[in-house]
Amino acid sequence: QAYRYRPDYDKLKQIEAWLSGLAYTTSPSVCPKGQDFTDYFLFDSPEGYCTYFATAMAVLGRCCKILD
Repeated sequence: QAYRYRPDYDKLKQIEAWLSGLAYTTSPSVCPKGQDFTDYFLFDSPEGYCTYFATAMAVLGRCCKILD
């Protein structure tokens, strides 16, 4: 079967690859009060557990206008 170009899928795979470079931990540093934990995870303290990664994937997918 010929390769089919799937730009949304490819974008999500790139996001997944980038997120895989962040550290997984069950005890991430505490997010400062008043700061969004996803922003904190992506920009200040790149370590977290499954909720951090799943939320970041959804937010980044929305930023790329892939996920609603």
